[in-house]
Amino acid sequence: MASILKAVRVSSSGLFGRLKHKKLPEEWDDSIKEPVLDGITFYVKYLGSTLVDEPNDQQTTADAIKSVILMAKSSAKKLPRVALTVSPKGILTQDLSTGEKHLDFSIYRISFCSADANYDRVVAFIGTNKNETLECHAFLCSKRKVAQAAALTISQAFNIAFELWERAKEERSKSNAEERIILTVADNKEASECNINNKNSSEPQGALIDLSIDGQSASETMKKLGFENDHNLDDSFSRLAHSRTHPMFGVGWNAADLKDIQQFVNSQRQITQKDCFLDDQLDDLMTL
Repeated sequence: MASILKAVRVSSSGLFGRLKHKKLPEEWDDSIKEPVLDGITFYVKYLGSTLVDEPNDQQTTADAIKSVILMAKSSAKKLPRVALTVSPKGILTQDLSTGEKHLDFSIYRISFCSADANYDRVVAFIGTNKNETLECHAFLCSKRKVAQAAALTISQAFNIAFELWERAKEERSKSNAEERIILTVADNKEASECNINNKNSSEPQGALIDLSIDGQSASETMKKLGFENDHNLDDSFSRLAHSRTHPMFGVGWNAADLKDIQQFVNSQRQITQKDCFLDDQLDDLMTL
């Protein structure tokens, strides 16, 4: 079965075209799909956020990360420890000290994610808040590999949600077509046979990747994720489908990095590393 990233099509005028980043290789298998569907949690430290003007620009994100780090250093406060959970539903962070929800962004409100090239332990994303304002949120990870894995997971979560939305649209279209055929059969047998033949000849090809959960249809999976009749998601993804662009991660990769990150995400080893990193009393900001 083709990999998730192989199945995603991005035009040359999209983000890859403008930033000229390397596409991920085809050897990525879709074993990464299942953990992303279930949700992957990264245990990180929250650096902070700042407002930005551009929704999906690499330089904007890099400048925002610098600004956030400077503000964090000037505050001289201990960085909050958070659990960053990424799934096709969105990004959710929870304060590990209080247990309170920290951030909650639906997947369609995320417009860019990046593992920073200058601060290689930092991962950040740009999202639109409930006031329709663009914000860049940055997190400090235990190591470079974790930051890269988090960026990859955010990108994959968006890809899966977008593919599910497209599949659900196809299912609804097919269902509506079948209903029209049934009505036609009741009125005219000859017309119904013609419609059935047309339906069979124009039936959509099978999806490149299997995005179902436990045999559920894409529509059922969308409902399970809480996206049923979500007009904001429909509007956002419709615009993206028209422009053929969507969020991706902004970072350079080599073959060794990609292999390591894939294994890292699949095994979710970051869970076993959380205590060591989060309980570290060293001044993390001094290392940036």
